[in-house]
Amino acid sequence: MALHDLYLDVLSATGGTLLSSLSNVTFESNAADFASALLVTGRTATTATSSQLWAASIQGSTFIGNRAGDNTTVVATGPVAWQLDAPHREIRGRLYGVLRPCSNGTVGTRPDHTSSDCGGLCPAGHYCEKGTVEPKPCPEGRYTPSQGATSLAACIRCDQGSFQPKKWSIACSSCPAGTYTERADATECFECPPGGYCEEAGAATSKVWKPCGSGTFNPDRGSDSPDACLKCPAGTASSATGQHHSSICERCRPGTFTADVGQSTCERCPAGASSLAGATECKLCQQGEYASEAGQSACVTCPHPLSSPIGSVDCPVCLEDFYMRDPGVNSPT
Repeated sequence: MALHDLYLDVLSATGGTLLSSLSNVTFESNAADFASALLVTGRTATTATSSQLWAASIQGSTFIGNRAGDNTTVVATGPVAWQLDAPHREIRGRLYGVLRPCSNGTVGTRPDHTSSDCGGLCPAGHYCEKGTVEPKPCPEGRYTPSQGATSLAACIRCDQGSFQPKKWSIACSSCPAGTYTERADATECFECPPGGYCEEAGAATSKVWKPCGSGTFNPDRGSDSPDACLKCPAGTASSATGQHHSSICERCRPGTFTADVGQSTCERCPAGASSLAGATECKLCQQGEYASEAGQSACVTCPHPLSSPIGSVDCPVCLEDFYMRDPGVNSPT
């Protein structure tokens, strides 16, 4: 039924009905030959050429596909509290001016706004398209630092080296030391690999990773300091860098040692001393033993009847009751 076929007798001389509100009514695909499909007025109806309604409020009503003489759906001649649940592009007319959706970058906060900025600018961290009632949050990995964003495109992507795991954010956070991200609009940062560390905050590449030095290793991900590199124990050594497991710390070979932790090589025992595998020190040869060269795994027993003091490199003395005879000297009588 076309609206012009519906006649609402408002305060007519014959005694009509005063309607204080229009709620939850759908006006769809109506056609009218007069100026508008629906006239909202406070005057007494004097003609049946249009549908007339005196309303204090219009709520929950929908206008779809209506046609009137000048393509106007609704005309209002006085103040009406109108709650629009969604933008109605076809609505025009006078309701303290022309009814239009709230402007891009603004938000409607109540039913009876009278200016295009409605309830004010869209809050930071959100964006508001035309006719917005509920601001839309910028998605994870994006942000808006100021008010009045008009579209998703206004939500700024987080730079490389920063991230934002939450919606409706006004800023991104730098990746903490020990992490990095090479992508924009990141929602998380990646931990640096084991075997080293990343000292810089806000790293935009894994190339900031620094390997642990020789004699050390790091089994953990996400380390941010060289202190995270663990030292090989005394008695072991490793020349490799960037290692992540203690198995790289090899025991010193016999005849070598490391007295300190974190060594890259094992030292040879000096002449007059020896060591077994994994030694943290060299042991001096005992009396009657010798080691003529550095790096020996064991001391050698002096041949009979020679002997030596502790830590000897040879056997320079005779055992008791023996003497060293010089050539050309007669034996004692």
